[in-house]
Amino acid sequence: MVSMTVVMRVPPEKRNEILDTMGSLQKDRLKEQGIIRSKIYENHLEPNRFFLVDEWETDESLLRYLGKEGFRILLGALRTLCTEAQITYDPLHREDNGSILQTMISDGTGRRQKTTKTIKSKEDVKCVKK
Repeated sequence: MVSMTVVMRVPPEKRNEILDTMGSLQKDRLKEQGIIRSKIYENHLEPNRFFLVDEWETDESLLRYLGKEGFRILLGALRTLCTEAQITYDPLHREDNGSILQTMISDGTGRRQKTTKTIKSKEDVKCVKK
């Protein structure tokens, strides 16, 4: 199983728009082959901070989604509506070393690592390995 987590912060005036947008994109994403579940959470201590958590069956199913228009629309929405956003891909419960995603994010030692993309409005995507 692989998780994709999006942490986002929006200006107060964009709060309803981000919720509507994420809900609409989530409906489309739930039709994708290989997605297990998708949840949107609100941080009750920071009402303009949200979390989107998707779980995918395999690395390949997540990679397939990352190449689709729906993911590009998600990135565009984050760039447009958010003051801060971070996407984390985390391979979970993988025993094999041959997965594509794992290969993409390994540090050269064959160890699996989280990959984080930090997206700031109107800036390029930055990749950070954790």
